[in-house]
Amino acid sequence: VYGQGLRFIPDVTDDSSQTNLNKSYKFFLPLLILLAIIISAWSIYLLMPKQKVFSKIDIDVSQNKSIGLNQNNWLIHASGGYLTYLLSRYNGLQVDGFSYDDSTEKSYDVLSLKITNHVGKKLNLWVDFKDSTDELFVVKLIDNNIIGQKNAIVFRSEKILNLFEQTSQWIISNYTLNSEVNDQIELVFTDNEYALESYFRGVEAEKTGNSNLAITYLKTATNHDPEFKYAWYDLAVGYRKQGDPKKALSILNAIKTNHPLLQYHITLVKAQCLDMTQDFVQAEIMYQNAYDAAINLKQVEKQSAVLVSQAIMNRKLKKHEVSETYLKKALVLTNIETQPYLFGTILNTYAKLERDQGHYDSAIEKSLLAIEAFSKSGDLRYVAQTKTALSSILILRNEFQSAKQLASDALFYAEEVNNTRGMSDNKTKLAMIYQKTGRFDLAIQNWNEVIELTEKLELYGNKAEAHFWLVKLYLHADNLSAGLIHLKQIEQIYNEEPRLAINNLWVEAQILMAFKQMDFSNAKILLAQLEKDSYWQSVLYLGDLALLQEKFDAAERHYLEYYKHHENSGSYTDLVDVLNRLSQLYILTKSEKLINNINKTASFNPYIYPNYVYKAQSALLMNNTIEAKGLIEEAKIKSKDLWQENDESILKQ
Repeated sequence: VYGQGLRFIPDVTDDSSQTNLNKSYKFFLPLLILLAIIISAWSIYLLMPKQKVFSKIDIDVSQNKSIGLNQNNWLIHASGGYLTYLLSRYNGLQVDGFSYDDSTEKSYDVLSLKITNHVGKKLNLWVDFKDSTDELFVVKLIDNNIIGQKNAIVFRSEKILNLFEQTSQWIISNYTLNSEVNDQIELVFTDNEYALESYFRGVEAEKTGNSNLAITYLKTATNHDPEFKYAWYDLAVGYRKQGDPKKALSILNAIKTNHPLLQYHITLVKAQCLDMTQDFVQAEIMYQNAYDAAINLKQVEKQSAVLVSQAIMNRKLKKHEVSETYLKKALVLTNIETQPYLFGTILNTYAKLERDQGHYDSAIEKSLLAIEAFSKSGDLRYVAQTKTALSSILILRNEFQSAKQLASDALFYAEEVNNTRGMSDNKTKLAMIYQKTGRFDLAIQNWNEVIELTEKLELYGNKAEAHFWLVKLYLHADNLSAGLIHLKQIEQIYNEEPRLAINNLWVEAQILMAFKQMDFSNAKILLAQLEKDSYWQSVLYLGDLALLQEKFDAAERHYLEYYKHHENSGSYTDLVDVLNRLSQLYILTKSEKLINNINKTASFNPYIYPNYVYKAQSALLMNNTIEAKGLIEEAKIKSKDLWQENDESILKQ
C-alpha cells in the first residue's frame, strides 16, 4: 500500500470464506510477525559497519555512520531542498544551506537549516521528523541559536504539503519582518500530494545510490504533475548517474525556468553531462555559468560544488595542476563539520588526483578521510564509491587482502541498491585481485560479469580491458585458443569504438600472443606500433623480446630503463613486475646480482608467486637444497592456479 508499506489484506467473497480467512489470518499473523522480526534483525546486521583491517594502514574507518535510527529518512533527505524552495519565495529570508546534524539525544540525525534574516542575522534551525508515522507526519522545529536553551514547536498533518507549509509559514512569521512574496519567481514544485511524496521517496532512493528505484519514483511524480520541474530535474540527475548523459541532457534542455536555484542546478548538471560526453569546451562554458549563478545566489557551498566538478574534468584531461588549484579553492570554501558530503567529495577527488600522479601514501590518507566525511554525512553511496577508489590504490600497492575487503564491501552495497556501475567497478577490482592471487575460476567468473555489465553501460574501454586481462590469464594457463577468442573480442570493440586506449590494449594482446607463439618478427612490428603511443609499456615488452631471444644484455638494459622510470612512481605493481623479470634474467645468467634483486623486490610487498619460485632457484644456485625445496613447495601450495607446468619442472629440478 503506497505510503504505508506491506499490508496483508485478504480478498473477501462471502461470509463463509471471510470466517475461514479470519481463522487463517489469526493463525498466520504470529508467524508473519516473527518472520518480519527475523528479516529486520538480519537486515540491521547486514547494514552494520564492519571493522576494517589494513595491513599497512593505521587509520580506523570502521565508524561508518549513516543517518540512522530515524525511520523517516525519506522525509529528511528531501526536506532540505523543499524547505529551501518554500522559504526562498520570500524576500526577507535567505537559505544559506543545510546539513544533517546530531540531535540532542545523539541517537539519530536531524536536518540543520541555516538561514539569514532581513537584517543579516545568521540563524540555525533543527528540523526533526523522528516522530512521524505512516498515518501522521510530525515535524519538531527547534531553535538552535541560544546556547543552553532549546525552544521547540511541533506541527502535525496527514499531508506533506500541509506540514511543510505550516513549517515554512511559522519560520517566516517568527524570523523576519519582511514576509513579502517574490511573484517574479515561478513555482517549480507541485501542489499534488501524491507527486510530492513520490518525489521525496525518489530523492531518498537517489541518496542511497539506487538510481533505478529513484527513476521509478520520479517518473511517477512527473506523471501525476507534468509541470513538476524539480522532479524532472532530479529525473535527469538519475539518468546521469546511471551513465546516460544524453538522455539527461535531453530532459534538462526541455526545462525552461526563471527560478535562480533551479537554473543553477540545471546548468551544473548540464556541464557534468557535457563533461561525460567529452564535449569539454562546452562543459567548461557551462561550469563557468554555474559558478556565476552560485555567486549570484550568495552560497559558497554551491560555488565549491562547481569547483569540484571543474577539478574532476581537468583531472580527466590530465591537467593536474589546474585540477589541484580548483580543489584548493573548494577546500577554502568548505567546512567538514557543516558540509561533510561536499568535503568528502573534494577529498575523494583529491585522492584520485594524487593516485594519478603516483602519490599513493597521500592518496590513501585522503581516501580514508573522505570515507570518514561521507560516513558523517550519511551518504552510503559515496562511502561505497570511495572504498572502490581506495581499493584500486591498494591493488597498486599489492595490498590485495585489504583491497579485496574494500571492494567486497562496496560491491555488497552496489548490489543492495542495484547500482550497475558500482557492480561493474567492484567486480573489476575483485577480478584483478583473484587473477593476481591465482584464483582463476573466480577471476574468469568476475571478468565475464564485468563484460556483461560494461556492455549494458556502454563502457567500451572497460569492456576491452576485461578481455585483455582474460587474454593474459589464458596465455599464462597455456590456453591459446581461449586467449585468441578474447583477443578477437578486443579487435571487434576497437572496430566499433576506434579509441587510442582500446587500440593499445589490442596491440598489447597481440604482442603477448606473439611472444607465446615465439613469433618474434610479428612482435617487433607490433612493438613499433606501440612505441608511438605507449612508450614505457613498450620498453618492458622490448625487454621480454630480448629475453626470449636470449639477448640478455639488451633485456637487462630495457628492464633497468623501465625500473628507473618507475622507481619513484609509488606503484609497487609496476616495480614488482619488472623486478621479477630481472630475477628471471639473473637466474638464467647465474648473475651475482640475483640475491640483491630479490631483496629489493621484497621491499615492494610482492605476492608469493613468482617471488618464492625465484628465491627457491636462488637458494638452489647456492646449493641450499633443503631451503630451495621448502620455498618452492610453499609457492606451489599457496599460488593456486598461477602454478603451471613450467614451475613443476623447476620443482623436479
